Order: sequence, then C-alpha cells, then structure tokens
Amino acid sequence: MSEAENTVCNAWCDTKCPDEVHGTSDPGACISPARLAARESTANIFGKVHTRDSVKRLRGTNALEKEGNKTAQGCMWRQTSDCRANGPREPESDRGCDEVVEPKQSGYCECYDEDGSTRKAYEADCRGNAPFTCKVACSGLCEWHQTAGCDPAGDREPDNDRPCEARIPAGISGYCQCGEDNQHTHGTFCEKHQEPFSCLEACSALLIVEDDSDL
Repeated sequence: MSEAENTVCNAWCDTKCPDEVHGTSDPGACISPARLAARESTANIFGKVHTRDSVKRLRGTNALEKEGNKTAQGCMWRQTSDCRANGPREPESDRGCDEVVEPKQSGYCECYDEDGSTRKAYEADCRGNAPFTCKVACSGLCEWHQTAGCDPAGDREPDNDRPCEARIPAGISGYCQCGEDNQHTHGTFCEKHQEPFSCLEACSALLIVEDDSDL
C-alpha cells in the first residue's frame, strides 16, 4: 500500500471504526473496508493502478516493444536517499526495468541503449504522486502534447510540448501521448487547482498490471 493510501486507510479507521481503534471490537471488521476506501480514494489520480497488495510490474512486451522500437535495450531504477536524485545510493532498493517504483522516492532511471551507451531518462526527488516504471521513461514513447483553448482536443501547440518526465503545471491544456499506438490519457482543461503531474506517471498507469491474468 502506498503512503497516500496508508494515510487514507488510517483516517478511515479513526472515523468509521473508533471501537476497533480502542481495542473493543474485532480488527478484521475494519481492515478490509478501510483498505478498499484507501484504494478508491487514490485510484482517480491516473486511473486504476492499485488493485491489491501484490508486486506490480509493466504490462507485457507488446506495450512498448513493438518491432522497430530500439530506443532502449534495458534499464534499471537506481534508488537514492535524502530525496535527492544525486543523493547517497541505496542499491538494495534498486528495481528492474519493468518493476513499479512507488511515489515519494528519490533516484533515477538508468537506460542502456542499443549502441552500448548509458543515459539517465528521469531523476526523481520525492515530488511524484503516482507510481511509474523506468521502462516507460527509457522508451521514448511518452510525451506531453500541449493544446490551445483550454481544451485537450483543441489545436496543437507543438512548440510547447514537454518530455515524458517533465512536471505539468496547472493552467494549461493538453494530454499525455503514450506507447507505439499513441494512446491519449490525462487530458487537462487549464484547471487552476490541478496537482502537477508527469506523463511518465500517467502513461505508466495505463500499462501497470499485477499478474498474468491482467495481460
């Protein structure tokens, strides 16, 4: 369960199950509905990402690796501390290319290209609000497309497009374009109170699954 979900879960128990908090009722009667409420409260950030407490990973190879996509041959999440991408390394918390990195972490995506070179595609400093994978960051198939008229379906403004990892502020319109099939997600309408987000998070949410039955 992510930090955001855990906060909602605890608040639910405090308000909906005070007897359980004071040890006067069966804890099992509260745990399941509290977890459900927590997941429902955070699912609308980018759609359904959390469905249960299992290991999450990226959808199968068809999601990003169609024939001809040679942008990155592999990648790794390199974890750091102190909420600094260049902070002290925490190698025990590194993750594989298609493993999900939960929000509020610091580190960077290390991409291994076909020509043998290595590059950083994303540097995180604990500001993210949703899970992501380095496979999306390294693929080159994720981008913010800006539009005019406070309408995500409005005329394109390609000069204002932003890369996958860029934080998208409130007050602009557009959408995230993801994958080889150019799926559109997280369209915005210039909402003034919108939380900043990245297309890395939004596109990862389209592709994150939890077991083979979801493929």
